[in-house]
Amino acid sequence: MTTALSRTSVLLSLQSALWDAVTPGLRGVAVRFGGSSIEGRMIYDHDPGPADHEDCSLVETYVVADFPDDVTVSLNAVATIPPEPRSLLAEEAWVYLRKEPAPPEPWHPHRNPAAAPLLDSPRTRGELTTFIDELATTIMASPDAWENATLPAYLHALAAWVRDLDGYYLNRAEPVPETPSWNLMARMLHAATGYE
Repeated sequence: MTTALSRTSVLLSLQSALWDAVTPGLRGVAVRFGGSSIEGRMIYDHDPGPADHEDCSLVETYVVADFPDDVTVSLNAVATIPPEPRSLLAEEAWVYLRKEPAPPEPWHPHRNPAAAPLLDSPRTRGELTTFIDELATTIMASPDAWENATLPAYLHALAAWVRDLDGYYLNRAEPVPETPSWNLMARMLHAATGYE
């Protein structure tokens, strides 16, 4: 007679087998089962090394011990390296899922895209400092969000925008600033992220 596997028995077996095998690099454990077969993946944030494969083998051994001889258990150590998301394969369920920060959202000059036009806000040195910090965070988190993502490209674009500054304001039917302001500095720094 073939052993019928219940969801509860499979998940509890795996969860207790993981007690000493959850390492900082383990992003998640997924399992699928049916008939008399249990298949799982221990998903790491790096290419699994010998210690990871040993942990995987140990977890597999503990699970095998929880079921009759006709049940086959197969666990594999695999890599899903961030920022690649963890995902389930067909018919899998999560047994363990590491808490991870949400992926960075694509950068927008305002937290609320419906906000007033960019850079009407940096009016003080402190506001400009915050804005510059946000620019630095953006390029580190989402380098593809900037057209000019290298320092030389960024500086060349900054110089080009400053040269064309009069045209920018005239095209917007705004007066060309005669003296620099914190707001103008912010406009220049932001424009250089994508100016050609």
